[in-house]
Amino acid sequence: MEFLKNIYTKYISVNLKDYIHPDLDFPINKVLIFVAIGLCIACIAINYTQSVTSRFLKKLIRLDAFSEDSSKTLKDLGLADHKQTQLIISRNSGAVKRILGVVGRKKITYEEYVAAENRKKELKKANKKARLTRSETAEEEKSSDQGSGLDAEIDFETARFYVISDEKAYAERYIRRDTSPLKTVLYCALIVLFFAVIIIAMPTLLMSIRGMV
Repeated sequence: MEFLKNIYTKYISVNLKDYIHPDLDFPINKVLIFVAIGLCIACIAINYTQSVTSRFLKKLIRLDAFSEDSSKTLKDLGLADHKQTQLIISRNSGAVKRILGVVGRKKITYEEYVAAENRKKELKKANKKARLTRSETAEEEKSSDQGSGLDAEIDFETARFYVISDEKAYAERYIRRDTSPLKTVLYCALIVLFFAVIIIAMPTLLMSIRGMV
């Protein structure tokens, strides 16, 4: 217990006011600990999302789903009740936006996407000027989204998916980057190690800075 108390006093509770200036109250090492925790959480979330996306794309590729004629439902892929896969598809961003085709959903060009986003911005400005109620604003924005084909709701019981044939090579490269729990643990360990070194060295660094001030 005494050892842990010394660790806390010497390293964890390091404050700039004790080294640089009495008015500079900033517990720098505590902040670094929270940053490290945040990065680990982000790493876990990103790697998990990539893993789920890769599994989804792998199943489509194995079944040669490269066109509307060969498209598959989530039930065909054994993912009918997998909420995380549905969430990733609904977001329609990143690799999914580039690779995934949905039967009946228009594949918009970049120019069309920019034009649709500009329309949404103009609509928000107009709504703000007109002081519309929240419900009216939401209704008009929903109508704008559906018209652009960007965020249309997907019926996951009947929707059919496929890998866009022109993006097959990119999809195969993407799934080769698939992560594993071991890789995620290693990434988090590196983050913790990096910040631990900085935290341990912080008192010495601050003493050096004080000597130069």
